[in-house]
Amino acid sequence: MIKWFLLMTLASASNIQTLETSNQFEDFLALRDMDAVLVTNSNDYNLINALTVAYSSLRFGHLKKAASNLFPPSTIRTYNTFNLRLEEHQFHWKSLMHLDYWIMNTTTPEIVEPSQPIFQVVYDYTKHHFLSFGLEIEMIQRLSNVYRPKIIFIDVPIDNMLLSEKFNVSSIPTAVLATVESSEMKFEHLDLDEKYIYDRLYDIVYSTHGEL
Repeated sequence: MIKWFLLMTLASASNIQTLETSNQFEDFLALRDMDAVLVTNSNDYNLINALTVAYSSLRFGHLKKAASNLFPPSTIRTYNTFNLRLEEHQFHWKSLMHLDYWIMNTTTPEIVEPSQPIFQVVYDYTKHHFLSFGLEIEMIQRLSNVYRPKIIFIDVPIDNMLLSEKFNVSSIPTAVLATVESSEMKFEHLDLDEKYIYDRLYDIVYSTHGEL
């Protein structure tokens, strides 16, 4: 059962902004690079409240009054600036069961850096984080293409001493798989062979989600 359904009766979080005019909507979409938001004109407040709680780090815009007519009825869209321009994605209501994955997928960049605005948002999406300390970006890209957003891929600058010390990084390159459960973080250093990493991540995703 997807997590928003479990939160249907909870009060709305504080990460939602009411947008009543087209100007307010345009201002809301003035995103920094590497950021993402969700915008809807839905009148289903149970759904909206549940989503804002389930994705408490993601900013929401709720179109009301005149601005609600900017979208077709009951529209949900995400916007991101992952490719240095504003990109729009619209949810297609074939199955509400796919909404969780769709939100994460359209608001998670292929690779994120700790300094980027979207970092704290996607950090909360999943308990599995792959941290690269000096790995070839092409390798991270290939892994991300398969396992994102069920695993978040983080490219850590090699001069980030805080994270290097936190994850006991003593040499470059290093790959770390961190898992957060019950507010506790466990981590392991991975063999740098790409096939080994691929198989290890497959095991993590399959055991957690039951499918790729």
